[in-house]
Amino acid sequence: MDDSLGPIPGKLMMRTLLAPLVAAMLGSLPAQETEGPEFEVETLGGRTLSQADFKNSVLLIDYWGTWCPPCRKAIPFLVELYGKYKHHGLEIIGLNYERGAANPAQLVREFAAEHRITYPLALGTPAQMRLVDNFRGYPTMLFFRRGLKLDHQKVGFADSSKAEIEAWLRSALGLDGDGEAPEGQARSETAKPAAMEPESVRPGSIFRPGEADQGFDFSAVDSDGKKIEFSKMRGKPVVLALTSTWDSEALATGKLLEELQQELSGDGIPVIAACLEMSRDPAAKLAAIQGFKAEKAFNFQMFAAGLDFQKKIHLFSGLPLYLVFDPEGVLVLREAGNSPAIAARLRAAIAAER
Repeated sequence: MDDSLGPIPGKLMMRTLLAPLVAAMLGSLPAQETEGPEFEVETLGGRTLSQADFKNSVLLIDYWGTWCPPCRKAIPFLVELYGKYKHHGLEIIGLNYERGAANPAQLVREFAAEHRITYPLALGTPAQMRLVDNFRGYPTMLFFRRGLKLDHQKVGFADSSKAEIEAWLRSALGLDGDGEAPEGQARSETAKPAAMEPESVRPGSIFRPGEADQGFDFSAVDSDGKKIEFSKMRGKPVVLALTSTWDSEALATGKLLEELQQELSGDGIPVIAACLEMSRDPAAKLAAIQGFKAEKAFNFQMFAAGLDFQKKIHLFSGLPLYLVFDPEGVLVLREAGNSPAIAARLRAAIAAER
């Protein structure tokens, strides 16, 4: 654990309410009856989140850095918690504070890709840091009950912290009979602290490789007017990426997909990009994709994907997301982010299915 702040970059804007809220956020006080802080977070994946996204959730905010050993030690545990309890109402935000990095966002993206972090990440700001009373080191975690009511904060992380953190989360989520279940949902009377709940994944959704992906299907019309039908792509592996034409990783994602397209075209292996565009207008979406594809001279198939398509991806956390399916249409690889290691894993998974 490090006791100094170091340089604090970032792009997270936070506006507090009046004195009672500020007092709650600045100290390790009990939960307060308040609507919580107003905030807007731009994640490294290009998503914009606000307090409205978390008002019915139990929220854990993690202040961390890639250079911090206990922070790195906590990451796999937080990823595990997010997978176990997101469908019960848990949300996690990682606020990152790097030191001396020329491109902190890229550094964090690569770290997240290597460690397969699925919850949202953003670069922290001095304003956010000032919300923590007597900041003493990394990691610092803030624990909010539903309604964004601050319960407590915790500094540092060790293996001995795991049971305490998970017990609090289960209680706050209403899984052990003494917490706050979301409106309209009964508390579990049978859940046990050590139990691993099965993920609640609706049929036809993509989850982990080989799990809960049976029945996944889609059809679309690409930017060249050609129909795409996933169910008719049996017999060869398929590479499908969720990306966009506008976010900071769009070009890097496009370049990798174009490399794969050139490497795989001789075998007829489809390389497809589902583009989550900002505009709601179908004509504007199509124009953006066509313009991007023409400008960059990309040859892989691209189509405009909407919210319905995004909802097929369980625990979707940001762009890009790469999916590799075997010749039977079963998911064999899921990777979020861009890095040389991810590109290598994509190629290895495709090679294994050819």
